[in-house]
Amino acid sequence: LLVVKAEATWCKACKKVAPFYESLAAAYADKHVAFATLDIDHAEDLAIKFAVSSVPHFLFFDPANLDNPSVSFVGSSEADLQAHLDKCLA
Repeated sequence: LLVVKAEATWCKACKKVAPFYESLAAAYADKHVAFATLDIDHAEDLAIKFAVSSVPHFLFFDPANLDNPSVSFVGSSEADLQAHLDKCLA
């Protein structure tokens, strides 16, 4: 599983959820989950490709299909992020 957090340096909600996102990366390191970030101001082409219209925007990719996320959601709720991650791993 690849989890991508689309963010922007000016986004307060992105900064708020960043420590939790980093803690998830550490907690799931041995569970075949990779975590990445995407700065939408530096990768506008990818933001457009994945329909990122607001941030933070989380994209969950199956390693067999990196062209389209299997799940995505917008928001900074730690509980929602955890629930989406757990659902993808179920």
